[in-house]
Amino acid sequence: MRFERALVDIDLYAVLKVPRAATPAQIRRAHRRLASVSHPDLNPGDMRRAELRMAQINVAAGVLMDPARRAVYDRLRADREEGRDPGEGGIRHAPPVDTSHVKLDARDLEWVERLRSWPARAGARFDQWTDSWTPEFRMMFLFASLALALGLIRSAKPTSLPSPFEEARPAATAAPQAAPS
Repeated sequence: MRFERALVDIDLYAVLKVPRAATPAQIRRAHRRLASVSHPDLNPGDMRRAELRMAQINVAAGVLMDPARRAVYDRLRADREEGRDPGEGGIRHAPPVDTSHVKLDARDLEWVERLRSWPARAGARFDQWTDSWTPEFRMMFLFASLALALGLIRSAKPTSLPSPFEEARPAATAAPQAAPS
C-alpha cells in the first residue's frame, strides 16, 4: 500500500475532528455528521469548496476506517512529525528482513539486479529503436505485436493437459434398453 506524500501531510484526524484513539464507530459517526453538513448538494452557493471538503472527509474516513491503511498512515505520520522524511531510506512501513544468515555471491546480486531492471531496460531500448517512427506507426506496431502475442497464446496447445476446447468425444454407447411391454 502506498500513500502519497500530500496525504501524509494532512492530519486526517483533524479533518474528521476525532481523537487519534477514535474507534471505527466514532469515525463513522464523525464522517456521517460532517457529510450531512458539507455535502455539495446542501451548499449550492459554494459548490467548489463543498466538493473539496467532501473529498477530504471521504478520504479521511476511507483511510481511518481500514485498520491496515490506518496503521500505515499513523507510522508515516509519526515519521513526519519526528522530522524524518517518509520517503527516505525506502519504505518505512515495510517490516525489517533479517538477511544475516543468507550468504550471497556477487554474481547472485548482479543477477537479481538485472532481473529487477529488465522492464525499464527493455522500454528504453524500444524507445531508442522506435525514436524515428511517427506516433501513429509506433501505436500500430504495438497493436500488431499484441495481436501476434495473443494469437500465439491462443494457438498454443499444451500436450500435457486436456483442452476444454476440443470437440466433445462421443460417450460410450449405452446398452440398448428393453422396449416396454
